[in-house]
Amino acid sequence: MKTLIALINCHSRKAYADAQRETWIPRVPPGLDYKFFLGPSERTPGPDEVFLPCDDSYRGLPNKVQEVMRWAREHEYEVTAKIDDDVVLKPEQFLMSGCQYQEFSGHTNTDGGAIKIPWGFCYTLGKKAMEIEILQAARDEVKKRPRYYGVSKR
Repeated sequence: MKTLIALINCHSRKAYADAQRETWIPRVPPGLDYKFFLGPSERTPGPDEVFLPCDDSYRGLPNKVQEVMRWAREHEYEVTAKIDDDVVLKPEQFLMSGCQYQEFSGHTNTDGGAIKIPWGFCYTLGKKAMEIEILQAARDEVKKRPRYYGVSKR
């Protein structure tokens, strides 16, 4: 099962990514992929980095996660673990947990809403959940467009 560890990072927190690279990243076994996801930059991404067309600030985090899921599906990942840049992961235990066999594993909002929203420092999404996240991003984009209700813009 093609699995991605998606590390959410930003250009102002390079030290956090470097700390992960120096501690637990070397323990990631072959066959388990990882990438650091950041917003746009003038510099060339490193071999373990992906620059996405999204806001790189904390406020832009929801859109960044949606773009990560879009990237993961475009690269045929079946499972993506979204992990913050200040988390220490034990890759072997992660793989043995079985979370990759669930459509969702992690925390959701507890505000009593009808729709549960994944959140937190670490959660996994399967193919269907990733596609739902991508569809939500498309809906969000449509909501931002001006509406003309039958009146031509010309």
